[in-house]
Amino acid sequence: LFNEVRNQMNATPNIRIERVQPSIVSVNLEEKSEKRIPVRLRTEISYQEQFGMVGRPSISPDSITITGANSVIDDLDEWFIDEVLIIDSAKEDINVSIPLISENPLIQLSDNELTYRAKVSEFTEGEQVVFISTGDIPRNQNISYNPSSLTIRYNIPIEEYASAQELNLFRVFVPYRKILEDSTGFVTPDIEAVPGDFNIRIRDFQPKTIAYFVIVDE
Repeated sequence: LFNEVRNQMNATPNIRIERVQPSIVSVNLEEKSEKRIPVRLRTEISYQEQFGMVGRPSISPDSITITGANSVIDDLDEWFIDEVLIIDSAKEDINVSIPLISENPLIQLSDNELTYRAKVSEFTEGEQVVFISTGDIPRNQNISYNPSSLTIRYNIPIEEYASAQELNLFRVFVPYRKILEDSTGFVTPDIEAVPGDFNIRIRDFQPKTIAYFVIVDE
């Protein structure tokens, strides 16, 4: 340590090093290890009117390898990025690079940046009338609804609108369990989007509740 301190003070000629105490130090070392953990990024994104995200955003890489002493990285299960990604009034696809920085000099990261990507599209409104069915109904039961259909309004990316008009996009049904548990004569049907490649968001549906009648075969 004496030599190290003296070398660092050479630039100051009016100071002479007489003694350094202690002159020797012991460094406690431990085994280096590494682990793969997911990356977490917080976002605050707003969109221009009629615009929105299509599908799910992607983060690349979605996980990183951290290297350091066992005692330092043992309790780390996720890597949180301090910076919040803030985007206002988005109307175009998002492609942003964000630096990955370790504030702890004892932890090394396998990557120095990540990329956040999201597809953004303009949405339009569609409407579809769907007849109501009953789920898990016993064979000897028949349920009639009034009205017999729902009108569903939804938002969909403009580029998908034309193709979507040719298909049944939703399934509307009332689980038989709901009817067994009901005592009012009115139920709210369940709505499911039919699996497909469309990015549909249900905006509204009417009516909210429907009357039903149990028809018993004699």
